[in-house]
Amino acid sequence: MVRLQDDFYDYVNGEWAETAVIPDDKPSTGGFMDLIQDIENLMLDITGKWQRGEELPEDSILQNFVKYHKMVADLMHGKQLVWLQLCP
Repeated sequence: MVRLQDDFYDYVNGEWAETAVIPDDKPSTGGFMDLIQDIENLMLDITGKWQRGEELPEDSILQNFVKYHKMVADLMHGKQLVWLQLCP
């Protein structure tokens, strides 16, 4: 075991550093990354509901966001259809 006076960082973080697994698609791990992932999942869930016409917001700015999001999704879907028609 590392002594505090020899290497403070290893003394405090050594056990965690040996066992922690950082996902390949993330720059770090820990409580803040869990929070970021939870917020991202919540945001995707809410915008998915809005795109399906569920639980629409009353705020005019968010209503414009929903309209824009639908417009972009329709545009991307149209581009996919064109691409599929061009591919043999």
